[in-house]
Amino acid sequence: LYFSAQEGMLFFYDIEGLQYEMKICADILQPISSLIFSPDYTTLLLVTDQGTVYTYKPAHSGEAVKLLDACSSCFLAADFLTPGDKYCV
Repeated sequence: LYFSAQEGMLFFYDIEGLQYEMKICADILQPISSLIFSPDYTTLLLVTDQGTVYTYKPAHSGEAVKLLDACSSCFLAADFLTPGDKYCV
């Protein structure tokens, strides 16, 4: 289970039965407003309140990578396009 909070942190909860383990995956220092998985679940798109878009790859356990900073433009939305194994924002 992936979860984000107002402070801009992305958490992963590994839940097994009545026990869970929490891991901090990324800290982007901006409130996250949306989390969207790609159709093949390999990439997680993080969208902030200020209009910045990040990608996070759970299998690589790396940092979130800034994809777009749209705070000064008229950017409306981002989503993954299907079908196929390529994605576009």
